[in-house]
Amino acid sequence: MRSLNVYVSSQMTSNPGTMFPGGIIADQNGIIKERYSWDAGYGTNMLVELLGVEKGLRLSHNHQSVAINVYCANLPIIEQLRGTTSIKAPNLVEVYSRITELLKGSNIPVQFQWIPKDGMNTWKGYLHKKGQQRGLSDAQ
Repeated sequence: MRSLNVYVSSQMTSNPGTMFPGGIIADQNGIIKERYSWDAGYGTNMLVELLGVEKGLRLSHNHQSVAINVYCANLPIIEQLRGTTSIKAPNLVEVYSRITELLKGSNIPVQFQWIPKDGMNTWKGYLHKKGQQRGLSDAQ
């Protein structure tokens, strides 16, 4: 196994509202290794994205990768995870701290990449294509 890509795609009923963090973990060849989502209760769009990132990182460590790339459409979250801005909202600090500890406790390099919202449909569609070269398909 070389590297993994974690595509975070969380959903909400409103902001604030019911949160459904989720994402897809794929290998460097585009093979989907794992999908995840759950009902996380009530919160904000920033919290749902952080929860999606945290779960994706935890699950990706089970796949013995040598590097992890995390893709997310929420630029403030990406900037905070890169360390270029700081977390200020009290409701985000706990999850951010858990992510930070997870990163410190691992020797696997992690990069955080922003995907603009208008580009989200592009990679979401790409994730669902099967049987094409470089298209993502479920692991057998």
